[in-house]
Amino acid sequence: MSKITISAIVASAKNRVIGDGEQLFWKISEDFRRLKEITMGCPLIMGRKTWDSIGKPLPGRASIVLTRNPKWQENGAIKASSIEEGIIIGTNWLKNNGSLKKEIFIFGGMDIYNLGLVYCDYIYLTEVDMYPDSKYVFPKIDPIKWKVTFESKIKKSSEGIKFKFLTYKKITQK
Repeated sequence: MSKITISAIVASAKNRVIGDGEQLFWKISEDFRRLKEITMGCPLIMGRKTWDSIGKPLPGRASIVLTRNPKWQENGAIKASSIEEGIIIGTNWLKNNGSLKKEIFIFGGMDIYNLGLVYCDYIYLTEVDMYPDSKYVFPKIDPIKWKVTFESKIKKSSEGIKFKFLTYKKITQK
């Protein structure tokens, strides 16, 4: 099997806020379409609160849910107790499901991004032109460790919200 890529996918406000702990502050149809396009056929590693906010598995993808509760279980979810276990489960899921894409996505929330970003090769970011107040933020992207490989023009969503898409690639140290 070829190398598996690990990526984070996130929508955050300009001040890095990703939500209020239960949901996003925005709904952007174009972001949902991009998320589906990028992640289809791949495992998503998320925290239990993110799972609860979605309420169901996303079609065509594995939902790997990190939780400390050994008794937790939900239909359509695969439980993991650590980010490392989640990556192993995601790797096995890709092997066993014959997925053409060899990519695992760190899917949120804040604690999962903080744990998982160290493993990531890419970050797919939707930067939303807002400044909501919340303690739930995406980690700061260090320009010494990450470079922008794609940046869209600023767009206006069908809901009237300004945003842009960015892709970051981890800079490998030589």
